[in-house]
Formats: sequence, structure tokens, C-alpha cells
Amino acid sequence: MISTSNVTLRVGKKALFEDVNIKFTEGNCYGLIGANGAGKSTFLKILSGQLEPSKGEIAITPGERLSFLQQDHFKYDEYPVLDTVMMGNARLYEIMKEKEAIYAKEDFTDEDGIKASELEGEFAAMNGWEAESDAATLLNGLGIPAEMHYEIMQNLNGPEKVKVLLAQALFGNPDILLLDEPTNHMDLVGKEALETMLKAFEGTVLFVSHDRYFIKEIATGILDFADAGVDFYDCGYEEYLERKEKIRKGEIGQLGKNTANAEKNKKAAGPTLSDVFDKKTYYNPGRMESRLKGQIKKYEEQLSESETRLAELQLKQLAPELSADYEKLMEITNRIEEEERTQESLLERILETETELQELLEENSGN
Repeated sequence: MISTSNVTLRVGKKALFEDVNIKFTEGNCYGLIGANGAGKSTFLKILSGQLEPSKGEIAITPGERLSFLQQDHFKYDEYPVLDTVMMGNARLYEIMKEKEAIYAKEDFTDEDGIKASELEGEFAAMNGWEAESDAATLLNGLGIPAEMHYEIMQNLNGPEKVKVLLAQALFGNPDILLLDEPTNHMDLVGKEALETMLKAFEGTVLFVSHDRYFIKEIATGILDFADAGVDFYDCGYEEYLERKEKIRKGEIGQLGKNTANAEKNKKAAGPTLSDVFDKKTYYNPGRMESRLKGQIKKYEEQLSESETRLAELQLKQLAPELSADYEKLMEITNRIEEEERTQESLLERILETETELQELLEENSGN
């Protein structure tokens, strides 16, 4: 289990989030969603220890191991694929290399023998003899064939590197797993394999994703990052959307608050189609239903087009030559953020229109 106690992060005078108090328990997958810049990825970095909060503490159950998806796709370019995966368990990999160094000595001493014996015992306790086969199984499952396992990482393309880094994060059965945009650059086979692995994962998973289908499939809880706060929903993605809509309409109160700034997080409700059309004057059930269905189809087509553009931009972002062209890299990054904002807006419109359609159909069935 991993928990937060009054975790706050401030950037200058602005608070990305304040006084977050949540316990994340084993057997659950928590999806982190919200607008770009709301602090989702930053929150994961705080949980992983890569970033210090302005205030508050992170607690992990003693003896549990945390693993996270590396975001630097060039970090392991000099290493073989299989080694890169096994580095996911840092202590195990360290033991392997220590053993190799000792046994490679020409002047092997009694002290070396004692040290080697100690390492062998720890190695066996960590199931080290199965390490390579376990790593290979993860790679195969994510779509990296056996003939690539001994390739140097720099020879792999962007999507292949992402799969290797995912295998690294999953390697050694960590107790807590943090994944930032794990389906980016991922093909369908890889996504399905990852979904299967995460559904079978017995530990605690926290992930950031803009892929609504992926969130829907694996999330058992939702953390909604709003202005200066985090709202927790102990439910899957579809129920979360339903609750959000009811909250927006004032049918239920705000649920799952985990900050001291609940009032700050309330957003003004936007107009619905009911606000635009006065049903008493213009009401025509057949025409309204057709119009709503047509609007949903239009939004879904726009979403599909945006998803295609986003995938293309994400592939361009991984091109090695961009590491030396900062301006071009920032241009692509800004375009990616723009597409992500577009998708979030379209998803909100789809939800709003689907809800309006459902209400219309229920109203008609009761007449």
C-alpha cells in the first residue's frame, strides 16, 4: 500500500494540488485524469520519490517495492534489451553484475568466495535464476520477439522502446506500479497485452492516460485533478462520468474530496442542449433524437481524427534527431498538448450529448 498525507505542491504562488490524503490499496488500478498541467504526472513523480512535495509525506508499506515507467526513451540506448528489462529490479541487476565482476577476477581470493556465496544466496532468494526467462516472457507478451531480446536499445524504434520500458516497469512483480501514459505509441497487440497484465496484477497501480478506452477497461478508482485539488472517486470510469454529470446538474453533492479546498474545485456548469432548446416551444421527439445522434457521431469522428493526429505527433516526438533540435521538439510537444486538450473537450461534449439523448429516450418511453 502507498498513501499520501497532506501532500501539497506549489509552483511559485500557484498550488497544483493541496493537502491530498489518500490510501492506495493492493488489487486496485487508479486512473489519474484531468487537464494538461493539472499535476497528474507531477503527482506520480512525487509518489516515486523523483520529486519532493512542498509539504506532506508519502508512506509505503515496509518491504514493498515500487516501480515506475521510465519516460526517457534514450536512457538505455547502450544496453541490450534483456538487460534493460532486468534493470527494473535494481537490486537484482546489481547482484548479477557484482557476481560477474567477482567471477571474472584472475586473482580470486577467499574473501571473494565469501562475498560470492552471500550474493548467490540473495540472488536465489530473489528468484534470480528465473530473471532472464521472466524478462523474456514479458517482452514476448508485449510483442517484442525473441530475436530482438539481445539487440542494443538504440536499434529499436520508438514504439518498441516503449514496450521494453513497460516490461522493465513490470519486471520482478513490484508491489506498486506507476505508469505515465503507458499506451502512448502502443499498437493494438501491445495495448491488449498490457490490459491483460494489469488486470491480473495483484499489487497497486496508478496510471496517467488520455486513452478513455484503456481507462474504462482497467480503472477501479479515479483521481480527478481539478484546480488546486484532487477528487477521488471509488469507482470505474463509466460510473465516474455518471457521477460527474449528476454533480454538474446539482443532483448529488461533490463526492470523494481529498483536499481542503473543495469549494475552489467547483466549476460553473456549462449549458446543455436543454438550455439551448426550449422543449415546450420547439419539442419534436423524432427530430431531437436524430439531431442528438448526429451530433454524437460528428464528435466521435472528430475525436477519431484527433487521435490519429496525436499518434502521428507522438511518433515524431520520438525521432532521435529531435534531441538536437529543441525548437522543433517544443513545437511538436505544443501540438501534442493542443490535441490532448481537443480530445478532452470532445469527450466532455460526447458525454453531455449522450446524457441528453438518454434523458430524451426515457422521457419518450414514459409518454
